[in-house]
Parts: sequence; structure tokens; C-alpha cells
Amino acid sequence: MQVQQVIKKAQPPNYVEQLKLSLDSMKNERKNKSELKQQQKMTISELEELTGFLEQDISIQFAKIHQYLHYKEKHLIEELRTQKEEDLRPMEEKLRRIEEELTSLEEKILNLCADIDQQGSVSFLKELKRLKERYLDKGGHGEGAERGKDVEIEMVPRRKYTRFRGPLLYTVWKGMKKIITPVPASLTLDPNTAHCHLVLSENRTSVKSGLRALQVPDNPERFDEHPCVLCSQSFTTGKHYWEVEVGGKSEWIVGVVSESANRKGSIKLCSKHGYWLLWLQDENQYVATESPSVSLTLSVNPRKIGVFLDYEGGQVTFYNADDMSVLHTFTDTFTEKLFPFFYPGLLNEGKNAAPLKLLHFVL
Repeated sequence: MQVQQVIKKAQPPNYVEQLKLSLDSMKNERKNKSELKQQQKMTISELEELTGFLEQDISIQFAKIHQYLHYKEKHLIEELRTQKEEDLRPMEEKLRRIEEELTSLEEKILNLCADIDQQGSVSFLKELKRLKERYLDKGGHGEGAERGKDVEIEMVPRRKYTRFRGPLLYTVWKGMKKIITPVPASLTLDPNTAHCHLVLSENRTSVKSGLRALQVPDNPERFDEHPCVLCSQSFTTGKHYWEVEVGGKSEWIVGVVSESANRKGSIKLCSKHGYWLLWLQDENQYVATESPSVSLTLSVNPRKIGVFLDYEGGQVTFYNADDMSVLHTFTDTFTEKLFPFFYPGLLNEGKNAAPLKLLHFVL
């Protein structure tokens, strides 16, 4: 027994089985790495496709601007040249007449000088009467002076050219707004959705909190607990952009809400429940209502907020409309009507009394 035990202990470890296990582990790892490789290739391909599409779209958008600017430049230069030709014709005609008269006058001067040089001769005395009639009579001015007195210089009509000066680039920029896509939306607030403590302006483009509740019907679309309001306009397709003036306020919320989102009682302001919003709290704390919410760090407090909605693209982006820097972007899938949303905040002892104002663009 002792011999057998010694022999058994002396047997080498079963490395073959260990190697097989190691091989299986390596094969599994290879499979996982291959899957990761394919996934990474797909994401690279997705990035290439995305950036290629965006590059093409950028080129198309700027091509419209280039085409418009080229047209305006060419058109203005053509108008300028046409105006120049119109004004140049009478000037050149006047110049031709002056040159003819000047040539005639030069000839007369030479003739008169020659006659004067002969003043001591018999021929000069014979011609004296004729010279007097020619140069000294006719009202006492002489022939050359009489012809020259009617000459008037054709002046440059500068008033006709003021449209080619002035704020030229501003004029072109105002015209360029006609080719902007999306066209900035002209929105109006819907009083049927406004909480009873909200006061809307007469033209329904601004909203602020009031001191007392208004007598309004409790219709299904109205917010009954939180002082919020929606726009009359809604979107189910396309790209849309609008701007809201928020300067001078310590609290506000702007963004987009789905038609089916709850408006009664306590509501959860988050994207999971159909609220894609940007929220200013306590003067300088900015929050995006993701699920869960995301705190944003901004270098400056925007005075105007731009909201861009790409319905099919599933995107809601907020901008500092003063410099068009991106503040936050929501990505989601939209399947129902979306309404612009506004919350002007509580009065806070008058510190937050300024209204939220919808900005309209004159195109």
C-alpha cells in the first residue's frame, strides 16, 4: 500500500485537461472579441454614415446661402452699372459739347491773337470794324463769352446711389432670412391651457405670473396645479425653431410637451412622461429634464433661448440664442403631437416678475 501511494503521488499533474480548459476559454474570448470587433465596425460605419449625411446637408444649406449671395452681388452690380450708364450718357453728351466749344474757342483765340499781332498794319485797320463787331459787340461781351455763359456742368446725382451704400450687408441679411429653413415659427400662447394664475399679453406672445387667480373654466387641456401654458400651435412632422426671451428672470422652464402628457394635479416634468424641457432654478442652476434629470454648467446666463425640434430626427435642442451655442439635446422617438411649453415661474416677491416673451421674426 505504501508503494502504491508513493507511485500515485509521483504521477505528474494532468496538464492536458488544463490546456483544454484554457483553449476553451481562449475560444470563448475570441468569440467575444469577434463580436466586439463587428460591433465596433458597425459603430464606425454608423459614424461614417452620420457624418457623411451631415456634411452633405451642411453643403446643401450653405449652397443656398452662396447662391443667394452670388445672385444679390451680381444683381446689385448690374443695377449699379445700369444706373451709371443712364447717368453717364448726358454727362458724356455735355462733355462732347464742351469739347466742341473749347475747340472752336481755341481757334478763335488763335485767330484773334494773329489779328492783334497785325495791329500796326494797314490790313488790321481795314479789318478793325469787322473785329469789333465779332469780338466786342453783342451786348458788350463778345462772341466767345456769350456762347460760354450757358454752359452748365452735369453733376453726379448722388441720391440715386444711396441704395448702393448704407447698411448694405444688413439689407442683404434681412433678405436672406427668406431662404432660412426651418423658418422661425410665429407662435401664440393658448389661453385654454393656461393655469389660472398666469397672465397672457393681449397678443398672446408673453406670459407672467399674476397676483391672484383668474376665473377660468377647468377644461381638460388646462394646467390646474402648476402655472404652465402651451402654444396654440402643435407639430407632428418637420423641423421647427423658435426663440423665447428669458432675461431678467430667476426661474423659468421652456421646451416641448407631448399631447398626452398629464396636465392635472402633480405632474412629473421629465422626458419619460412626455416633457422635454430646460429649467432655470435659483437664478443660475440649469437642469435638463432627462430621466433622471441632468444638471448643466453654463458659462453665461442666456437672455434668449432657442428651441429646435426635429420631429422625424427625434431631437429637441436648446440654444443660447445670443451666440447659438448648444445648451442641451434630447434624443427620443416622437409619435404624437408636440406643443411648445412655458412656465414663467413664481413671482418670488417680485424678483421674478418679468414675463417670458415669444420672439417673432419679420421675414
